[in-house]
Amino acid sequence: MGKSCLTSSEICTDTPIDMAELHKPPYEKINVNGRVPAIEDPNTGITLWESGAIIEYLQETYDKNNTLNYTSTPEKYLVKQWLHFQVSRFLCYFAAEILSHDFQSLFHKFRLYFF
Repeated sequence: MGKSCLTSSEICTDTPIDMAELHKPPYEKINVNGRVPAIEDPNTGITLWESGAIIEYLQETYDKNNTLNYTSTPEKYLVKQWLHFQVSRFLCYFAAEILSHDFQSLFHKFRLYFF
């Protein structure tokens, strides 16, 4: 079981995730793709999914003193560069998996790791 982000008081806990629950209406209301991560912010009413969007939202909304980010150039853009790198690299690794497996084994891996 992996880590899941729950609430601001329990960010990144070792609570097990029942992957089957991600494809049921309560969670699909939060993330139509039935995947993690996703957050619902009770302070603003915003619901977001996708790691890059969540990271940017948390920084812009809650890091008012810029303790996790830079305001100076080039540092703030270098941070964004690494954020986009982590998002895009994940897609590249997934695409490599698609190209290196037959359909049936891909389906099993896809269900196991991404749903």
